[in-house]
Amino acid sequence: MFKKNNIINFWVLSFTFSLAACGGSSDSAEKKIVSKTAPVITLAADNIEYMQSARVTLAASISDQENNVDAIKWTLLSSPEGAEINIEDNTKQNTQFLAPNVLGEYKLNLSATDTDGLESNKEMLVNIVSLETYLVPKLEKLINNHYEKHKALVSNMALRVNFEDFDFVWQSAVGLADTSEQREMTEYDSFRIASVSKNITAVTALKLIDLGHFELDTPIGDILSDSDLPDGYTVDDLHVKDGIKRGKTITIRQLMDHSSGIRNFISYLTDTESPDYLEFESALSDEPRTLPALWTSQLILSNILDRGLTKNLDTLPGEAFLYSNSGTHLLAIVIEKVTNTSIHDAMKNLVFRPLNMNDTYMDMFQQSIATPVDHFFDVNESDYSNSLPENMYGNQNIIELNINTSYNPAGAGIISTLADLDRFYAALKHNTLIINEALQQELHTWKLDDGDGGAYGLGLDIRSYIVGNSTYTHRGHSGLWGVEAFDYQPIDVRIIGWVNQANTEADLNLEVLSLLDEIGFKYTSF
Repeated sequence: MFKKNNIINFWVLSFTFSLAACGGSSDSAEKKIVSKTAPVITLAADNIEYMQSARVTLAASISDQENNVDAIKWTLLSSPEGAEINIEDNTKQNTQFLAPNVLGEYKLNLSATDTDGLESNKEMLVNIVSLETYLVPKLEKLINNHYEKHKALVSNMALRVNFEDFDFVWQSAVGLADTSEQREMTEYDSFRIASVSKNITAVTALKLIDLGHFELDTPIGDILSDSDLPDGYTVDDLHVKDGIKRGKTITIRQLMDHSSGIRNFISYLTDTESPDYLEFESALSDEPRTLPALWTSQLILSNILDRGLTKNLDTLPGEAFLYSNSGTHLLAIVIEKVTNTSIHDAMKNLVFRPLNMNDTYMDMFQQSIATPVDHFFDVNESDYSNSLPENMYGNQNIIELNINTSYNPAGAGIISTLADLDRFYAALKHNTLIINEALQQELHTWKLDDGDGGAYGLGLDIRSYIVGNSTYTHRGHSGLWGVEAFDYQPIDVRIIGWVNQANTEADLNLEVLSLLDEIGFKYTSF
């Protein structure tokens, strides 16, 4: 019996150990279930600040020991009263949404659940602030940094950015307005707007159309007579191609969109008979001045005709774009004929006064409201193949040289300010100056291919380009002396930038666009 019981006990003991080895213990099974872990969420930041109407980035990393994450979800927990957000894809750990215009704190939750039903949550606080709060320090930094980068050539800059949708305007200036007097630049200083003047000349003519004096497609032969031209010339002499005179057929529209076919009387110092060359040469000469004190409309027109710029033309009127100050000057002559006054007085009566552009005037022809700030033109030997007199080379201060700019009043003769240019372009955009609806439509839609990837309208430069990952379109004008004044779509922002160096790589407008693109301002509009 004794041996038998021992054998039985040994067998029971062995069986028990065998069960344990095979995992038969309920305690061990419970331990294995408990060891399973929920997903781990790590937020890139749990408290962030963004600007209204800008891209808010939600970023997180999610890990799981068992690698079995099944579902991810962003949820809005709380927000200012009445505010909502639209997360692009709330099932992704990295996503985005357009910040609402309701300011305040938005609390979001990110949840992650695995296939075992285990869940983790992390909360994020997003504080939406105003454009002013968010952008002012960034814009101040932008203009200061851009000035530091380019101050070897640029002595002053000014910038105005208008966010009309938000009733917010920011402007600032850096550098020296007057280098000899060491006077600091302010955002209220006046500057020469160069070819932005063409836009104002075109709008002066549009206002005359608005008042019923003529039409966009009225031929200038219906307005001008031969007696309006210098002695020995007729209106038909204004366009000669293949021996055929067509000057009378040029229309008002073609003068505005630069399709008249007449060559440019401004040579940018490449033609010794052009007024710009003559005035530049005279300003640098020690000899007594022999040029007129003021270039009248008839003197400028004589220069155009005497130099043969209306002869042997390459294109018919309306056939192709050819940028030309000559067409703008002819438009000014039409305006003077119809209004029986000077181009500068017509601008004052039809544009400046109605729009309260009180700091804008025609250089040399009207009483100076304020002295324009210094601006420079770098005349480089390589650009002119060493063809100019030696004393012309160098980075010339146009103000200090006291160059007579009356030779191109309609195309480049206006002096203005950031605020006045803002008023002008706001009036064009919102149709507060041009009242006729059909004419408004023409102003906003007419454009001619400029042969360089852009277009030109009724005195307006129109161009689209990519900044970052977005395509922007501008409407407005720029000028050689350093101004850019444009409305930008689809973000609906107006930027007016001044850099006092002709042909410089400095570009404040592009810097602002790059900043707005980087923060995703109105990114859902694209």
